[in-house]
Amino acid sequence: MFSRDAWLALSRCAARLAEDPQFKGRMFIPFVPGVYHSSGGYAFIRTVLAAGWPFSEEWYIAERENEAESMENIRKRLVDSAKGWEAALPGSVRRMIVTLMHASLPYCTTNTSPTVDFKVHLDRQFQILADNPVFFGLWGVQPYRSNYFDPETLLWTGRLLRHYGIEGRTDPLSNHPYVLRHILNPDFDEGTKHWTLEPAAAGSMFVDSFAGYGVLEGRYRAAAGQGDHFLVARRSAAAPNTFSQEIGRLTPGRLYSLRFYTGDRRNLLQGISQARVLHAVSVRIEGAAPLPGGERGFQDQFSSIQSIGRFNRNHRFWQNFHWRVFRAEGSTARLVISDWRTPTEPGGPIGRELTFNFIEIQPYMEEAFELTPPPVMRKLVQRTQGAPPKIVMSEDFETLRRDGAPVGWRGGWRNSNHLEAVSVVDKGAFRGKHCLHLKLDGKRTRFLQDAPLTFEPGREYTLSAMVKTKGLAKKSPYGILLANQGWTWSSPALKLPSGDSGWRRRSVTFKMVDQPGKNTRCRVNLYWDGDVGELWIDDIRIVTKDRAVRP
Repeated sequence: MFSRDAWLALSRCAARLAEDPQFKGRMFIPFVPGVYHSSGGYAFIRTVLAAGWPFSEEWYIAERENEAESMENIRKRLVDSAKGWEAALPGSVRRMIVTLMHASLPYCTTNTSPTVDFKVHLDRQFQILADNPVFFGLWGVQPYRSNYFDPETLLWTGRLLRHYGIEGRTDPLSNHPYVLRHILNPDFDEGTKHWTLEPAAAGSMFVDSFAGYGVLEGRYRAAAGQGDHFLVARRSAAAPNTFSQEIGRLTPGRLYSLRFYTGDRRNLLQGISQARVLHAVSVRIEGAAPLPGGERGFQDQFSSIQSIGRFNRNHRFWQNFHWRVFRAEGSTARLVISDWRTPTEPGGPIGRELTFNFIEIQPYMEEAFELTPPPVMRKLVQRTQGAPPKIVMSEDFETLRRDGAPVGWRGGWRNSNHLEAVSVVDKGAFRGKHCLHLKLDGKRTRFLQDAPLTFEPGREYTLSAMVKTKGLAKKSPYGILLANQGWTWSSPALKLPSGDSGWRRRSVTFKMVDQPGKNTRCRVNLYWDGDVGELWIDDIRIVTKDRAVRP
């Protein structure tokens, strides 16, 4: 905190800035946490408010394992603090930009509990801002901070801002439960309860603790002692140490994320700072379907920043962060983690004692899987899996012509239009406001893109779309596919289920024909002949690993 003299100096600078004609029409927005408590801070904020500028107040709120305690903590931090501002400086909330911490990656994160859905935790904070009268007229909301986000948190933050800040909604954005119950005892606070251990030798696996270990992991403002327990596996030359648990309460077909931390116990106990070490660990999820392109994930180092024991900002404890995404095949699966890199190779020093905790599994947003990661993650994903695919074409039916038809699409040829079966609806879209709705009655129906795309012969592509069905009865091999001009070549159609199904991404991977004379200018076709039922289609994409499709 600044001294009183420093605050007064800042106040004078702010006053001069406000009076400078060269600064007219601009704003100076300070970033301050509850500074009205001090006389100097009070004078500074009064100067800012007198100039007509807003200010940013930071409230970084960690997860609490109990939902009732969490809501009370959020209300206390947000509502009580805002009331304090209003009592000290009436009208200040209308100039306030609330800064919430959405950081989801170590070394500093408010995602502090592996038994809490972080998206729901963020949603609860926005609900209070949107619904409590003390925040009426709030200047704005500023999540902190995007380069600490994983792709899903980045997308979720945007949806929260739209739902509450732009659309003015007060109902919850998420319908997920606050408490996660897919993995039990994820921090080993109850010893090895709920876990099945297969030690390589007697005494090679055990639970230990270290005061402040959760702080070293970057669990910002976590409850006292949270994260201080961990499972230890001492690597053996004879066989891997393995531990596993059944993953419960899964929704078949849904994506889930897995994250956990590992550390070196010897380094921890002896105060050794050892950088540039990736721990030899393998992860297997039995009963999970492979994702297009393989399981997406990464593993990389991060360091502590807090002072605990022998560690501080200049002498840091280095750990590994592990992240995966998988799709559930059934209501249960099995997580298996080993301290060998492969079933036959240790991959790391024999005798190294690895620590494991914060084993979190939570629902993952389908569309977030295909986003390009932010800078903090991009190099890590590229290092472990190669460059992420580029989304080279996206059509979500959001832009409409005056007649209500989607821009960029048209009916087919000859007698295959049957456009009365095709409409754009503004309810129940997977993302955005609109989606395409087809009500098939057996007649030939074709709807396609206006502009063709050019594909490279011999290159592999993936066509995908979000699809929902109702009473669908398939009778033809067509559907959602790519076809060249003249229809001398077409890709396989997306496989769609009969009957009813909720929103799910359907995809097909194909290689563009490498034959002389074949036309490689193709359009996305929605083509049905004899099929009956209803379909909703949204977010159509074409993806290739390393090159964009050009119009």
